[in-house]
Amino acid sequence: MGGGVFSAKTHFGKGSLGTTPGLLPGRGLNVNSGKPSRCDTRRRRGGPCLAAGNDGVLSRRREADVEEVWQKIRLLQRQQDVAVTEEDYGQAAVLRDTLKITIGELSLMQQCAIRQVELLKSSNPAVKRQAIRSIGECGCDFAIPSLAALLYEEEFRTDAQEAMVECFSKSSNPESNDLMRKGESFLLGRDRDLEAALGAFSELIRQDPSFVEGYNKRATVLYLMDKYEESVQDCKIVVQMQPYHFAAYSGMGLCLFCLRRCDEAIEAFDEALRINPGLDRIRQISNQLKQDTQMGEEI
Repeated sequence: MGGGVFSAKTHFGKGSLGTTPGLLPGRGLNVNSGKPSRCDTRRRRGGPCLAAGNDGVLSRRREADVEEVWQKIRLLQRQQDVAVTEEDYGQAAVLRDTLKITIGELSLMQQCAIRQVELLKSSNPAVKRQAIRSIGECGCDFAIPSLAALLYEEEFRTDAQEAMVECFSKSSNPESNDLMRKGESFLLGRDRDLEAALGAFSELIRQDPSFVEGYNKRATVLYLMDKYEESVQDCKIVVQMQPYHFAAYSGMGLCLFCLRRCDEAIEAFDEALRINPGLDRIRQISNQLKQDTQMGEEI
């Protein structure tokens, strides 16, 4: 491969993360611009996040349980639609009652979140946009696939992207959220302390190994410490646990690029763009890398 890409490392490698921190996003960061998200701005102003519980997330049921109930609700809705289409109104009534009971198993906050996901189907742009924002504020993991689909609708892409980042960044465990904030203060504060941030995120992972964003944040720190291979390993854990995490794929690509594993870097960038076609900076980096790789092969 030609040397042009590597000579441009500071242009779109490590230096890029400083100006575009959303490549491996922190809570409250706009993935493309690095600007604070709406929810983060509300926190700093002292305002609550709409539809959030005491700890800012859906906490009565474990998120895995909510996901299971959500899948059951979707199945019942499809069965009810079929029953109505076939004019089997008796069966439709039974399914309707079962649906009510199933929804009743959830907390009021979770029921509200499910209602917001249903509103994503609205033909009214204002209603859909408000639903997207409410989902982000709730931190609904089960809604992430629905939000990801909206990344292909340019009108709603920015809102959906921010909502996904907010969902990634919230845990149902208040202590985990506290550790996340502690680590972020070391990582994103004026006096950055990478060793302290690494310690905080490692402790978060130890205490709550199912919280995906802990690995993503630690990957960010490792990247900034030039520990690229370790960062790649954390990114792989992230995308295994949360396959819609476009930012982890982006970060993985940057690390692989720094390791001069260019073919793997391109694959990671392509995955990020497959999930989120609006990552213009990643597309630019990937295209440049593909061009330089092709030139190197021709030489």
